[in-house]
Amino acid sequence: MNSVIAFENDTEKNAVFKLMQTAQQRITANLHAVFQTIHIPSDNLRQAIEYVCFPTGKAFRPTLIYATAQALQINVESINAAAAAIECIHTYSLVHDDLPAMDNDELRRGRPTCHIAFDEATAVLVGDGLLTLAFEILASPIFNPISPKHRIQQVLSLSQAAGVSGMVAGQVLDILNQRVSDTELDLNALRQIHSFKTGKLIRCCIELCLPLAPDLAKTERIQLQVFADYLGLIFQIKDDLLDVTGSTETLGKTTGSDARSDKMTFPSILGMEACENLLSSLLHEAMACLECLNVLDTGPLRALANFAANRDR
Repeated sequence: MNSVIAFENDTEKNAVFKLMQTAQQRITANLHAVFQTIHIPSDNLRQAIEYVCFPTGKAFRPTLIYATAQALQINVESINAAAAAIECIHTYSLVHDDLPAMDNDELRRGRPTCHIAFDEATAVLVGDGLLTLAFEILASPIFNPISPKHRIQQVLSLSQAAGVSGMVAGQVLDILNQRVSDTELDLNALRQIHSFKTGKLIRCCIELCLPLAPDLAKTERIQLQVFADYLGLIFQIKDDLLDVTGSTETLGKTTGSDARSDKMTFPSILGMEACENLLSSLLHEAMACLECLNVLDTGPLRALANFAANRDR
């Protein structure tokens, strides 16, 4: 299937992969430092947490934080904690999504999922531990040496994005409307589900940076947030497409699971060609948001949006 919008040149393509590689290295180093600092009395718990955290995945969300920080000229050291926290939340969500009570997957990042490698109870507790650790990272001046006011703002943003007003709500809505044959769910309703399930955490990556850019104009803040909303939908639609067209070897997880479980997805509602057209439209809208931010260095954000729409994993 053809790319929605091809990278303009190899330089742009290489730049986004370098950006993501740098984010992966930072996340790995920062999470290792966190795990060396905090006390985890159970060796089994520590081993299971490190199993799911290392090596990292694509680090798309931390990369979005670093790209936003670059656009807003925020010092990278002041945003490391936010990037580590968002990775903890994302990893916890994957561990819980893979559980038998949820998606019942046995493969993640090319390895057995946590409940297969260890056991189901451990996987539940690993997710719980990573969820709470994210807020410890944000709230602690040891890990997050910014002002107390800004730490509180970040904690509030992440709690709203990850909790009952955000990702958790989206997951529940997805479960309740999961089967194609059991519901008349339309495209707008599906977009709403994923605006919570996927989009809120992606938007939060932008919002975690905003307290550190107090001079940013309100209109520019809104444009960045709208860009993030488009990006969340782009990411989810591409995920749905890759479940149909991707390979288990490339993705590191089992493909075709959506169709086998009769799950409501963008391809199941629209078909493949219409999905590609929607993806292209959303990407153009996302890029238009960035064009309104002439005073900012939006190159990394543009490249990351392009990656989200064109990725093969």
